[in-house]
Amino acid sequence: MQKKAAASGASRLKDEVFFRKSELPTKIQNSLNLKFQKMKIANLDRTTLMLFLTLMETKNLNDAAHQLGMPAPTASRLLAKMRETFGDPLFTRWAQGMRPTQCAIQMLPTVRDILASMDQLMSRKRFDPKTLQRTLRIGCMDNAVSMVVEPVLGRIFQMAPDVLIEVCELTDGFLGDLSAGKLDLAIFPIREVPDNYEMQALYECEQMLAVGPTHPLVSRYASNGTLTVEDIERYSRIEIMCGPSQHWRMTHQEKGLPGQKVAFRTPYFLAGAMALQTTELTMELPSVTAHRLEALGLIRAFPMPKSKPSNIPKLIWHESSVSDPAVQWLRSVLVTGVADDTPI
Repeated sequence: MQKKAAASGASRLKDEVFFRKSELPTKIQNSLNLKFQKMKIANLDRTTLMLFLTLMETKNLNDAAHQLGMPAPTASRLLAKMRETFGDPLFTRWAQGMRPTQCAIQMLPTVRDILASMDQLMSRKRFDPKTLQRTLRIGCMDNAVSMVVEPVLGRIFQMAPDVLIEVCELTDGFLGDLSAGKLDLAIFPIREVPDNYEMQALYECEQMLAVGPTHPLVSRYASNGTLTVEDIERYSRIEIMCGPSQHWRMTHQEKGLPGQKVAFRTPYFLAGAMALQTTELTMELPSVTAHRLEALGLIRAFPMPKSKPSNIPKLIWHESSVSDPAVQWLRSVLVTGVADDTPI
């Protein structure tokens, strides 16, 4: 009797195991079908998904089209597109209108979730700088701070009171810093940028000769109304160098006069301007920088006797920040500020 019971139990266990084994592929297949179904749903546009949802509610194609303000032929075309996509009728005709198939019933939760996500995305608040709490980093030289950044700081802090603007040293790796997100923007008179980077010219200005307020060339210019190359070459000059030396050499290789000796080299425009006050050195400056320093009484500025390449500082950013609303806003403020106060 015990043997018979044991045999019967073994038989049931064998049947149960066999049942589970035969059921497993079906479960896997159903799971895969559901995943593929969700992928197909995600590829449909919002109008098509709204028609599906409304049709589930009204059970009538004409009523669904009317609620959505959609021509009936368009609704029919979209329904045909859905049927083709899923390989299922989705809705079948019956006495009360249209009845959803099992496939359509399974699709409903996913469609609702996708539409809810779409609505949330579209209803997201527009970027408001007043709520911005973030550090935005700009890599540039000191004259770019005074010429481009400083004039709009008041506007920036009025629009975004909690933002922190950090000016960073410009190094040879500043392009890599932009791509890595260590810098948000850079300002530099680079001639061209690699792929994946974008730039915008801020302004164009000529080079001018700068000297101290009591330099002998001041009286020379007052007497003659001009300065010759020979006049300038009697005096040594200050050379501005900065971190991105390779780019700087490419951009400024034509600066200076052939007969002038470099006596002082610095990465800071302001340091050079201060050095002019206590020496008989000369210095070349972009006209916008020269005029501003002259207005402060720090230097005297004169036209160069030989035509020099224009100085065109560029605002530079990496493509990864193109869709960043905070960086977009900062770019706009800087560019607008330059346009509002066009340098001479």
